[in-house]
Amino acid sequence: MAAAPPTDAPLRVARVLLRARRAHAAALVLAEHARKGSREPEVWCALGAALLGARHQLVVKPYERWAAWVLREAEPIVFMTPFAQPRLELARDLAPPAHDDPMDAYALDQLIEFLATSEDVLADAFAAITGDDRALAVGLLAESSDHAAPVVRAAIAGRYGAAAARAALRRCRRFLHRGDIRAAITAAAASPSRDELDPYLGLALDELAALAPR
Repeated sequence: MAAAPPTDAPLRVARVLLRARRAHAAALVLAEHARKGSREPEVWCALGAALLGARHQLVVKPYERWAAWVLREAEPIVFMTPFAQPRLELARDLAPPAHDDPMDAYALDQLIEFLATSEDVLADAFAAITGDDRALAVGLLAESSDHAAPVVRAAIAGRYGAAAARAALRRCRRFLHRGDIRAAITAAAASPSRDELDPYLGLALDELAALAPR
């Protein structure tokens, strides 16, 4: 039986994305984690910070409205923690939400829809991650995110290097129902870099063979 993903996996991925200046992608990972029930102070404070960090010249107000709502929801969550003061500083220059609605599951679904502008949002963001962080983040995301499939596919295809490809192949089982993932594994097996990807490529091919109709 595969080990359960670490409970802080999404937060670790978000930290890597924030270091790579990919705040929009970090916000998506954090919003998904919050939607699954996380009430960790760092998650909610970092989600507000990521939303503000994702503002750009053409789109400002929507990020600020979402950030204000998140940071209001975060107030009781971060109370008496090291994140209370950062939350205050983030919210200081924001107009308060124009409603009293709680940041519930439905609202978080709306936030995720706002952030998931295309299937490639995370895959493109991961291209900006460098060094050992890349393989680590691919593995953690593959274990913990419902939006990880495009990153897993891109990793197996070699977009992020051999170490990230191995990390994706090691954790690709739950994505094998997707034709694009199966195609990426098959293409990797025919590529010149095949030997670099073992033993995880071989294990993934065995999984595919087991799933094939008889």
